[in-house]
Amino acid sequence: MPLSPAQQKTIRKKSESYKLEVSDLVKIAIERDKSDAAFLQSLRAEYAWPDENMVNGDHVIPWGMWCETACQYIEGGPTRLAKLATDPKTCVKYFYFCVSFLAYIKTKESVGAVCQIAEGVPAKLVKKLERPALKLAEAFNLLLSLKGAPEISKATEKRVRDYLHSQLDHKLEVVERSEIFNALRGVGDKTSLELLEKEADLPEPFEDDRTDAVKAIKKRAAKK
Repeated sequence: MPLSPAQQKTIRKKSESYKLEVSDLVKIAIERDKSDAAFLQSLRAEYAWPDENMVNGDHVIPWGMWCETACQYIEGGPTRLAKLATDPKTCVKYFYFCVSFLAYIKTKESVGAVCQIAEGVPAKLVKKLERPALKLAEAFNLLLSLKGAPEISKATEKRVRDYLHSQLDHKLEVVERSEIFNALRGVGDKTSLELLEKEADLPEPFEDDRTDAVKAIKKRAAKK
């Protein structure tokens, strides 16, 4: 169902009063109504929403790109975002926005799309992305380790787990390793526990993340 005139007015007011949030665009996008995409693009033009996070030396929210991501989702769903985040021509521009957007939408399709991104980012472009392992682990954590996680197949669960395990072999910043531990809470198994047992506890404020992951995985295993 498309936005009503009253709802459009609310979104417009939020934009004018700097109260608009990405979650507002997500709520619009999940309805997949093309008239809403036209409305968002009209706002983008009217308010000159920027595509970059720096304008005249000032940090700003790149509402233009968030709008574009929402409209791409309306047009093509999770599959479209996965393509944009892995295509060599669009990966660098869209990666952050697509992964972040999908993390808001707790469906098995979103999880599958994030898997596609994790597996499909061109190797030659990884270094041009800002901490991709952190962004992907954050998405998997939000989608699968917290309340409201969607039911996913064993095959998809393994894809997520294999990606997270593979990242532990790399030299990571503390915050990246912490987020991988957190994400494993939702998909970890016996092999995850073996890997976590070999890991050292992280420094503050992440010192409990490893043991929390171990506890969560054991709790999940006990329910099966």
